[in-house]
Amino acid sequence: MRNIIIRRPEPADTPVLHQFFLHVIQDTFAKEGLAELVDDQQHEWTTKKQYLAADFESQDQKRFFWLAEDDETKEIIGTIEYGESNEFIQKRLWKTCQIVQKSGPFMFIQTTKVVGLERDL
Repeated sequence: MRNIIIRRPEPADTPVLHQFFLHVIQDTFAKEGLAELVDDQQHEWTTKKQYLAADFESQDQKRFFWLAEDDETKEIIGTIEYGESNEFIQKRLWKTCQIVQKSGPFMFIQTTKVVGLERDL
């Protein structure tokens, strides 16, 4: 069985994380049939890099990343990020939600309807 380490990124991880983000974004767009949207992929990649920088610069206050690393190979195999949702999600999703409960940094929400997040093409 594979041993996975979950840890906070360090500034020295930045170049590898940037490449990881690019790979994941390109793969996701391709799997969704949107590989031709190169400008959108570039925008997504730029944003993700800015979010990582915001994590380091704000000392975890604006953004907060965790990364999953293979214990044996030290390869980054996943990331998760916590922070304010982007403008697209705020416009589309939050309009249909109400806060049910707040507990520390967590909000429990209830949606009033399902909203498609399809891209306007």
